[in-house]
Amino acid sequence: MTEKRTWVRFVLALLAVDELFIGLWALVDPAGFYRGFPGLGRHWVAFDGPYNHHLLIDAGAGFFAVGVALAIATVWMRREVIQAAAAVLVAHELPHFLYHLTHPLKVLGSTDTMLSTGGLAIVTAAGVVVFAAVSRRPS
Repeated sequence: MTEKRTWVRFVLALLAVDELFIGLWALVDPAGFYRGFPGLGRHWVAFDGPYNHHLLIDAGAGFFAVGVALAIATVWMRREVIQAAAAVLVAHELPHFLYHLTHPLKVLGSTDTMLSTGGLAIVTAAGVVVFAAVSRRPS
């Protein structure tokens, strides 16, 4: 049980940091997020329509809220809290992933398309795996 608890906490912490970082960036600097996400010289959001301050604040709040749920689950490590946080993550990320999968931006190269869609797939799958891992009853 301890090994499972350790890797679940590690994955929850990584997911929390990711969601909190994205959310805070969009909340604190929506225009910078629009121009510069995901960073490292890549610019994915600006290619997908005109700047909308309200939309970016709403999206940032969503990412931030998911990050808070994951952070609470990381600290408390209670089964029901982990299940709820993982379910919230999947509910947030799965539609996001499906959107990007079915609406690839033609202006992005294959590397950026693979990174953005693949990253969303990995985050969504991580939520499913964590949920499943803590939902299994010990035999």
